[in-house]
Amino acid sequence: MPGLAKKCPSDALQSQTFAVLSMEYPGLQNGFYIDVWPFMCPMFVCTTPPLAVQACQTYNLAKPTELLAPFINPMAGGDNFFTTNGAVWKRDRDLFNHAFSMAAVLGHVDYILEEAEVYVEILREHAKKGDTFSMDDLACNYMMDVVGNVAL
Repeated sequence: MPGLAKKCPSDALQSQTFAVLSMEYPGLQNGFYIDVWPFMCPMFVCTTPPLAVQACQTYNLAKPTELLAPFINPMAGGDNFFTTNGAVWKRDRDLFNHAFSMAAVLGHVDYILEEAEVYVEILREHAKKGDTFSMDDLACNYMMDVVGNVAL
């Protein structure tokens, strides 16, 4: 992992090293298990959308709630869609499913594009200046603007 991390920007997230690993070893391009004990438990890394669909939808593999809950629950106010499994997860998913249907999303394209134009313009300004900025803050603000615009 340290060798892979050296190939990433110094401020890249650890998960970026998994992307580098999958590119360096072509046999890993769909997904792989990785065990970095004692730092964390073994995990399965999906590197393609079709495999992610299989893991999350086709087979609905259980999420490691003991790892996710301490991180996500404080932000979400308790157990939620991202940290539950089985019947509880299905109930929560059914509550939100209609909002993410193709028809619902297509109905919001105008709002999404409006916010995307603002986002792109901000990125262009940073590119012109050549400055360093927080992509995390910018992306988070963009998503909040999209969600707010769509919700209202």
